Amino acid sequence: MFFNSPISYAARSMINPVSGTHGISNGGGSNPPCPTCVDNITDLELQSLDKIEQFYTSNLAGKTYADIPTDFVQYLKLYNIVNLAYHKYKTNRALSLLFQITSEGLTGAMNAYGLNTQNMELTIQNQWYQDQLQQIINGINVEKAFDQNTGTLHMSQTFQLAPLFKYYIQFYGMPAPGVGFDPVKLNVVLAALDKLGIDPYA
Repeated sequence: MFFNSPISYAARSMINPVSGTHGISNGGGSNPPCPTCVDNITDLELQSLDKIEQFYTSNLAGKTYADIPTDFVQYLKLYNIVNLAYHKYKTNRALSLLFQITSEGLTGAMNAYGLNTQNMELTIQNQWYQDQLQQIINGINVEKAFDQNTGTLHMSQTFQLAPLFKYYIQFYGMPAPGVGFDPVKLNVVLAALDKLGIDPYA
């Protein structure tokens, strides 16, 4: 019932300066660490986790879908690294689960970007059709400007935003004074308009 020397339950350091790998304790409670388990992740794997959290899953959680990178080659590289790590650490349940969640989060972020883009395109297309219909309705029974016009000449002028900025405001709101339009978000709207064949500046 008693041991000659106390058993240490202290977790090992996350960073091992000697080997350059980052350890994660596999044991817990009174269970000793698995002697056959791999529990050190490489610098490349850690850097990939950092990138995925910073550029993908944080934007997914924050609903800032326009800020998710669209570089598909970078996405494939990151996915390949975490997927290989998932299989590599199969004997370590904590690490394999970590990389499984990471790969699913990365994929989810890309899917969310695609769905957000599709939703934007459909909304723009629907609004464009409504605008065209409204113009047709407003054009019915339009009289010539100078027919039976006597006395003072009445004139009016209407200013209309280009579709690019109109739809930007519709999706992201009016920019704060002095801030201006976000170029990344403008590019997302521009790509949607180009895909739909709508002149963004007409």
